[in-house]
This record gives sequence, C-alpha cells and structure tokens, in this order.
Amino acid sequence: MTRNRSVFSRLAGTALFVALVAWLSGFLYFLSRALVAEPDDMPEARAVVVLTGGARRIDVGLAILKANPGARLLISGVNPAVLRAELSAISGEDAPLYECCVDLDRTSTDTLGNARETALWARKNGFDRVMLVTAAYHMPRSLIVLRRAMPEVRVEAYPVQAAVSTSYLLKEYHKYLFTLASDAAGI
Repeated sequence: MTRNRSVFSRLAGTALFVALVAWLSGFLYFLSRALVAEPDDMPEARAVVVLTGGARRIDVGLAILKANPGARLLISGVNPAVLRAELSAISGEDAPLYECCVDLDRTSTDTLGNARETALWARKNGFDRVMLVTAAYHMPRSLIVLRRAMPEVRVEAYPVQAAVSTSYLLKEYHKYLFTLASDAAGI
C-alpha cells in the first residue's frame, strides 16, 4: 500500500511539474507575441478596425486611415454616450475625416462583440482584408476571435504598444488560453 502511494505521489508530482513547465512555456510564447514592437512602416489597407480600450489605438488607426486614401476605419466598442464630434476633438482630427471615412460600433462591449460587429461591417462593405489595430498584449486573442468570426476575411495585425502590469498580462494570457481551447474545441 505504501509503495502504491509512493508511485502515485511521484506520478502526480511529475504531472504537476510537466503542467507547470507547459504553462510557463506557453506564457513565454504568449509574451513573445504580446510584447512585439509596433511596426515602423504604415501598412496598405482599405479597411482598418480599431478595438477601443487603450491609449493610442484610435490615433494609430487614424494614421493608417490617412495614409491610405479611400480606406475606411471602424472604431469598435465606442461608448454610446460619446459623440462623433467628441472623438474628433479628442483625436485632434478634422470632423470631415470622421464624417467621410470613420464608422462607429457602439454595441460591442467585449472582444467577441468586436468580432461580430467587425464581421458585419466587413461583409457589408465587401472587404476581404482587414487591418486590426489593438494593444500588442490583446492582439493574439483578438486575432483568433476575429478570424473565427469572419474566416473569409484576411485579418492582419498592427499591434500598438501599451504599458501593462504583469498581473494584467497573466489575466490576458489566461483569456488567450481559454480562447485557444474553445477554438480548438469548436465552441
């Protein structure tokens, strides 16, 4: 009986060690993708989507929009109380740019909602390629969710650097793991 307990204890310890190594390796991989530097070059894009929630995202999205005449920008997750004129004033961009080329999604409250609204917007406008602008730490999970919502659209990443705490990175890593698992399970 003691021998069985000893074998079981060793197996449990080994399994725990393997799980810890897998979790830590995954976290290091996540960090390598989540803390990438912002691209230096302005990309070519007809369709740009900004997920709200962090500093500089809208400014970067507007810069991409301005560098691509004829493009459209969707700002997803805008608070319903925020007026278009307020966004224009906050960003320092002229109202005509917002009027001609910027669409606002006011219904999304999370990444899944962003993906649903982006898919509707892309289909409505006939876009087969979308440039996604969000925080670098949010990008790995956002890419999975958006690509799943619109598999017919090529989603490309434009990560924006943002200051974030280690505890927030851990929280985002666990959300990323859950998203990977649900994607793999087809949920």
